[in-house]
Amino acid sequence: MSSLMTLFIDRLISMDGSLTPANPEAPKDKELNKLHTKYIEEHATSEFGSGFLKRLTGKVGGIIVSGHEAGASLAISNLYMCLTHYGFLFPPFSNMYAMGTICNGTANDKGELQTSCYEEEARLLAKNLMTAARVLKRKDDYWWVYDGGID
Repeated sequence: MSSLMTLFIDRLISMDGSLTPANPEAPKDKELNKLHTKYIEEHATSEFGSGFLKRLTGKVGGIIVSGHEAGASLAISNLYMCLTHYGFLFPPFSNMYAMGTICNGTANDKGELQTSCYEEEARLLAKNLMTAARVLKRKDDYWWVYDGGID
C-alpha cells in the first residue's frame, strides 16, 4: 500500500472509536471531551463495553487497486483485514486490481489501465456494492456484536 493509503487508514481510527461530544453545543471542548473519554475508559467492563461508537460498522465497501508492480493481492488482503475490523461489509466480488506492465514506465500506466475491460469490471463491482447496500437497508434489525458482547 502507498504511504498515503496507510496514513488514511491510520486516521480512520478516529471514526472507529469515537464518542459523541460530551457537550453537543461545544463539540470541540477538548478538556470536557478528555474527561468524558477518561470516564468511559475507567468504567468500561466486559458487560458494559467501552461506549465508543463504531461509526463504520455496517458500511458496505469495495476495494480497487491499481499499480505498476506486483503486490495488488497483498494490498487488497491488508485492506480487507483492516477494514473488516472497522466493521465494513464486503459482498462477493467486491475487489479488483489492474497492473501496468513492467515493460513500460509508470507514466504510461494510465493509458493501459483505462480500457473497457477495467471499466466493465469497475461497473460490476459498483453494482455488487449497491446490491449489498440495498439488501442491508431492507434489514432493520441487524447489528454486529463487538466490544465485550454489547450489540
